[in-house]
Amino acid sequence: MAPTAVDLYAIDINFDAIFDPEEKRYFRNLPTIFALSDEQVNRLREMAGRLLRDLATSVKPLELLHIVFGGMSRRTAWI
Repeated sequence: MAPTAVDLYAIDINFDAIFDPEEKRYFRNLPTIFALSDEQVNRLREMAGRLLRDLATSVKPLELLHIVFGGMSRRTAWI
């Protein structure tokens, strides 16, 4: 089977993008360990999805490309 080209995109999302001060405080105070409760994991997953959706809907496509690539050249990976 021939290799398939895959475009890789890196984006930076962080808790600074959380508008609600109480939610921001909650996520900033989570421990940085691998032993989170089910509730903490579920909240992190939900927040990550929300931040990604907000990013995708708040910028124009060309701006999103600039955010994704950060001014660096595009790289293609082969799998």
